[in-house]
Amino acid sequence: AGALLAAEEVVRLNPRMEGPITAHCEALVLCGRLERAVETTARMAADSADRAYLAAEIAWRRGGLAAVDDALTSLAATPSPPKKIVELGSRLARLKELVDRGDADVEDGRFESAERAFTAALRLRDQRRLWGPGNAAGGEPYPNRCRADLLRARALARLDGFGYDREGAEGGAEWDDDDDRCFDPEADLEECVAIDRGDVRAWRILADVSRHGGDVERTFLRLRKAQMAAPHDAKIAREVFAAARAVKAEADGGTYEGARGVGGAMDRRPGSLYKILGVAASATAKQIRRGYRKAAGKWHPDKWQHEGGDALARAEAEFRRVSAAYEVLGNPSRRRAYDSDPARFEASL
Repeated sequence: AGALLAAEEVVRLNPRMEGPITAHCEALVLCGRLERAVETTARMAADSADRAYLAAEIAWRRGGLAAVDDALTSLAATPSPPKKIVELGSRLARLKELVDRGDADVEDGRFESAERAFTAALRLRDQRRLWGPGNAAGGEPYPNRCRADLLRARALARLDGFGYDREGAEGGAEWDDDDDRCFDPEADLEECVAIDRGDVRAWRILADVSRHGGDVERTFLRLRKAQMAAPHDAKIAREVFAAARAVKAEADGGTYEGARGVGGAMDRRPGSLYKILGVAASATAKQIRRGYRKAAGKWHPDKWQHEGGDALARAEAEFRRVSAAYEVLGNPSRRRAYDSDPARFEASL
């Protein structure tokens, strides 16, 4: 904050000089005043290397991981780039490499490897946790959308790999059982929404964490935050309504069966995909795979050939249901969609 005040005074005395304007813009970026920094770059020469550098610095901070490619492209187009542009390009290229690796690992189901990639990205100099003006711990976090995206991606990798309960593994290890993987996905998501209160995805994932933990009140509050960020989203509105009914049912001493798994209700409903695989709604990915193999082994038509007739027909039907359930629950993104709207998936079974 002190550097920003000094830069503002210098630029006030030298309003047309590029050097003071550049220093002022850099101070704005460091303090998280990104909108003002954008306005300030407009006062710099269009072909200025400093303007290209600052525009890229602002772009990835405001736009998150989606803006990294554009920032790299703009830096590459700078003729005879100075050292700071080369260094920024190198840092962003390393960030992109780690993110691409993490995304590929998630696609292949290698969630622990994905966690390591996203954690390595978060340890890069530009992605470390910073605070707002004055960098005072306990204040508002620096508005780095890239960090928010990385935190969300790392939390999802952990949750998709181990489920939404508070246990990290089937053996009972907690989230922080290992120094190399010492983080709480819920804390990552809390920081994510502190950086951007309008992060609907993070609010909804937090609601899922609460829901799988049986905390119906917190589920409702987090969904309300998502609704405030996206007031015209009809799907979120339905989820808020269901969560509100769950809160009321709990207060009345009962359980609202329409709540998506609140209090374990979902896995007890007839036709639930979780029930088909014989697992709880909070099951880990490993438990879901195990449940699928067990159910598929039980109902595989080859085992019922000798029975013939109605028994074989039933086995074939059950095997199709088991396969369909695993196609949904075995895919992290489809599982989240199912938890949001079970009826849409179950109607086809």
